Amino acid sequence: SLQLRGNFKIGSNYTIKIKRGLRANGAILKRDFSTSLTIPNLEPNLRFVGDGLYLSRDGNLNLGLASMNCNRVQIEIEKVFANNLIYLASSQDWSEWTRNLGKIIHSEEIQTDSVLNEEVTTPISLKDYLSDNRIGIFKVTASKADERWRHAYQWVMMTDLGIMAKKTKDELWVWVNSLSSLNPIADAQIEVISDNNQTLLSGTTDADGLVKFESLSEVSEGFAPFAKMPRIIGGRY
Repeated sequence: SLQLRGNFKIGSNYTIKIKRGLRANGAILKRDFSTSLTIPNLEPNLRFVGDGLYLSRDGNLNLGLASMNCNRVQIEIEKVFANNLIYLASSQDWSEWTRNLGKIIHSEEIQTDSVLNEEVTTPISLKDYLSDNRIGIFKVTASKADERWRHAYQWVMMTDLGIMAKKTKDELWVWVNSLSSLNPIADAQIEVISDNNQTLLSGTTDADGLVKFESLSEVSEGFAPFAKMPRIIGGRY
């Protein structure tokens, strides 16, 4: 194969001519070669801007969708069920296939500005789609409406809870604070869950946002502690 590089313009016609005698891989071109070609438009493409995962549930909840040569985009939002979070978190590579971990809670086709062969960014406000259901882990998928195999997806975690844990030989201390105000969160229920989704310990934070677990080795014998799952009593997390 022969590769040509240059400042070729999309939509322009070019004639390629190669004189006889060109050598390649031990062979010699015996006669002159000529062909005409047109530089095609760029392939449609979709991607989400940035690699961030966390969005404050009290913020604007905006994602940037970069698209090229796509003017109709299907948006789908899936929510992972809380009792399936441990399976998602234990995955080595969060895949795009999650239908067995949650369900689609919103699906809508949107119009995007399309400038031929130029990438444009469209703001996607998740607040418009999620109503009061703005807690948990979601997967947002954007697909070209008439070619659904062209798609991009973005994982998003919406929460106002920041969690920090420190472990000694046989104790576990867990603090919970608000991400928006940095204030400690009292009455947050904390569960220590094993890698096979069993609750090993549970407790409630005090006025300083702290809960202490003791005798950790005793209660976790035969299990591998994997995650600390915070939850505000009353459903906000």
